[in-house]
Amino acid sequence: MKLSQAFSQSRRLGLVLLCLASSWSACARLDGAAEVDAPDLLPWPASPLGDLVAGRSLVVAPGRNFSPTQDGAAWKFRLWAQAVCRVLEATDQPLGFFFQPGPEESDLWFRLYWDDQEIGGGGGGHEVRGRVPAQLITPGDHILKVRRLFADRPVGEVRIEHFGFRLGEEEVLFLPSQVERLRMLDDFLSVGVASNTRQKFGGLLFSGPGATHRALPEVPASHLRFQLLNLSSEAAHFVARVADRDYRQEVSPGSTQPLEIPLPAGEHKLELEVEGSDEGLFLWGEPGLTPRGTSGATPIFLITLDTTRRDALSPYGGPEELSPRIGQLARQATVYENAFSTSPWTLPSHASIMTGLYPSRHLAGVEDQHLTSRVSTMATLLARAGYATAGFAGGALCAHRFGISHGFGRYLNPDSFESTGDRLTAEVGEFLSQRYKQPLFVFINYFDPHGMYRAPTEFQELAGVSAKRDALDGHPLWQALDRGQAPAWRSILQGESTITPEILDYLQAAYLSEVAFMDSQIGRLLDRLQELDLFDRALIILVADHGELLGEYGGLFSHAGRLDPELTEIPMIIKWPGQREGQRESALTSQVDLFATVLEVAGLEAPKRDGLSLAGQGPSEDRRLLFMEEHESRVHPLPRRLKIASDVYGVQRDRERLIVWEGGLECARRTPKGWRDEPCRSSREAVLERVQEALGASPPTTEGGTELDEEAREALKALGYL
Repeated sequence: MKLSQAFSQSRRLGLVLLCLASSWSACARLDGAAEVDAPDLLPWPASPLGDLVAGRSLVVAPGRNFSPTQDGAAWKFRLWAQAVCRVLEATDQPLGFFFQPGPEESDLWFRLYWDDQEIGGGGGGHEVRGRVPAQLITPGDHILKVRRLFADRPVGEVRIEHFGFRLGEEEVLFLPSQVERLRMLDDFLSVGVASNTRQKFGGLLFSGPGATHRALPEVPASHLRFQLLNLSSEAAHFVARVADRDYRQEVSPGSTQPLEIPLPAGEHKLELEVEGSDEGLFLWGEPGLTPRGTSGATPIFLITLDTTRRDALSPYGGPEELSPRIGQLARQATVYENAFSTSPWTLPSHASIMTGLYPSRHLAGVEDQHLTSRVSTMATLLARAGYATAGFAGGALCAHRFGISHGFGRYLNPDSFESTGDRLTAEVGEFLSQRYKQPLFVFINYFDPHGMYRAPTEFQELAGVSAKRDALDGHPLWQALDRGQAPAWRSILQGESTITPEILDYLQAAYLSEVAFMDSQIGRLLDRLQELDLFDRALIILVADHGELLGEYGGLFSHAGRLDPELTEIPMIIKWPGQREGQRESALTSQVDLFATVLEVAGLEAPKRDGLSLAGQGPSEDRRLLFMEEHESRVHPLPRRLKIASDVYGVQRDRERLIVWEGGLECARRTPKGWRDEPCRSSREAVLERVQEALGASPPTTEGGTELDEEAREALKALGYL
């Protein structure tokens, strides 16, 4: 079949065929971009609306701001709540939402919004209603928001006796007893993965039993793989029909089963069906086509070093004995000496890495509680091109619910608050042992240098922590911190402790001990890549999400709130496929550059974003500046001691930097001894206006946006942000 015919057929089926293996054809783009080679990649056709399969034209999932009351008989929320609405088919009928406030809420009034357009409201003890006209119910994802209007009483939880929607003759009520099912459905709609364990999967989700068809283009002899998840309380049967054969797999309630189907060469029609409970969720997880034999596609490993200062690593002047494995990698890779973060905390900086956008454009951690599906990520595009995509989150703010999981066929959450580096490396190694022959994109988030600093004893000894512990005598908060007590860390961050030079020496050693432990685990990972014959031909990226303050500026610790060099100057090391000799690059680079870089190495045309590809010739000489941002909002209250203003912007040039906010402007110049303040040549008002215009930025509003849910609040509190 010709490529144009394949596209025509896939569109009629409501699918998008995104790539064919280069040995049979070329990779085609919907935006009309030029064709590029994509060696040894097999296609996975994906719906342009996401991979949801449902027996109805509309699927709605209440977000996490809706939670069951203690008695389990009703819903509750505080100021704002929302639901994700995925429209699979257009309709000529209006959509109605309704909810009944509890009897104690008779003095409250509410407004309802569909994609920020007001659609109704009410209150005063009566049922609240909203109506969405049919012309606004377009295929794709939409957000229903419910806003409580202020009343003459303290902010508290609002009780909702019933909540649901009507479309034509159909009425759906959201029952608090089904909260776990609704949470998983919300996960899938919002962040692209779901399951009932810390191992999450993307793929094709059935809401209730049903069937769907997918067209597979011309493929060589290969294997079609799934992880089947039965997210219901009854046994379910998954049936795949392809190449004139049926493959049936029974899956027990709440469990996962692999399914592998051999495919002969040629074109195929694939039918997927699930028989099970009407209230069940059934996931054809981690779908992929694997060629028989080892793939020749470039393996891609994106490794983020959480909270890692540039000067902590030996390639940038840090202690050689504390990061020998990263130093060894740097000697056969390219070390970027002038790389910067887009933000001083985890969520927006990771979102910038994944999307190639500055925070004011992707909005994760700015106005949105998670990275939404409004823009495609590098994982999304690689998965559609045939890569097996897997993510491993070491820290809570990279957990799936914050949206970094978009596009991953498999995504492993941290074990509670954190997965230590040794456990994370073991889990990545187990995955690689199973999948190393496939085209791979693997994201790994090492979290260890994040506070609190509690490295294994041997690495504390290596960094000299034990020898510096005597400095804590007579300082109860610091001694409690040394014992691993989180409340002590929060008190120290709030300025409630005495600080001496000796205490700072202890803290810096404790931090470096975590860097040393992380380095050892990265070494184990690199050894595994060597064993599997992946290292030499792989693209390997090591990059920090941001840095850390260790007592600078009058005793400040942790990160967020500010854009100081200790927070925004980051290590970035890239080993290119086949590279064996080390290089150093002084060009101005940013996390936003990695999106285009990864896609170019994979042979894909990257959508135009804020970054520039570092492959080939690297950033253009015309690049003169980069941006950095920090914003306070409902989803990111700024730590009191670190807060400069509600919105802070940074402009970074090669040897100049400026920080601007509503109340001030600071300028500095790089000297051989570091950054030195200098008089600013422009007015604060002019700089702020130009920066906001360049970013398309509008400060987050405290009136709107997403309200932080309790699970996210607890994660931020544990991290010391609250």
